[in-house]
Amino acid sequence: MYEWTEIQEPDKPSGQSKTDTKKFQKKFDGLKKQLTSKLGEPSFVEIASDTAKSNFRDGIKWLSGNGNKAYLFMLGSNSTDYRKIRLAIYKE
Repeated sequence: MYEWTEIQEPDKPSGQSKTDTKKFQKKFDGLKKQLTSKLGEPSFVEIASDTAKSNFRDGIKWLSGNGNKAYLFMLGSNSTDYRKIRLAIYKE
């Protein structure tokens, strides 16, 4: 299990910091690309961040034929710019 949490911009005054959502999207897309190259095409994709006005969960699952599985998801809020990415890789 891996987790990436909020990254605040250091140049913002205290109390006015804002999450760099582009960095999170770039990380999420990079992880998706790496996992797809190792495990093949995802078996499940649900992207809600594009249309969500508030809280969302983007999720991608890989179920490879050799028993390796991965679940990548990003939790966030478009109203507050909160982001968190989690990745679980496991074998059954």
